[in-house]
Amino acid sequence: MTKMNVSSYEEDGILWINIDEPEASIRISSKVHQKFDDYFSAGVKKIAVGMSEVDFIDSSFLGVLVSAMKEANERGIKIILFGVRPNVKAIFDLTRLDKLISILPDKEAAFQALQ
Repeated sequence: MTKMNVSSYEEDGILWINIDEPEASIRISSKVHQKFDDYFSAGVKKIAVGMSEVDFIDSSFLGVLVSAMKEANERGIKIILFGVRPNVKAIFDLTRLDKLISILPDKEAAFQALQ
């Protein structure tokens, strides 16, 4: 079984998730997808995902994010990514997913955007 380093806590009505993995890849994609489903089912309305530890992202993980964003929009849930490293941000820019997914520089900016 693959160990996935993802931590989460709720504060000020926001679910804060940190992906503490160097690779956001197919290895953890299905587990992250399941976690999003669990959060959505629990009625969470604001989610901030910290990605400062992620050095690499693949298409399967991008697919999980796109799927989560689509479902979140349907349920009225707001998701923001923050702390995305420049090399990972370049992937979002190249795929134009930066137009679909809000990416902010840090936790403070994410907090302000979700207020």
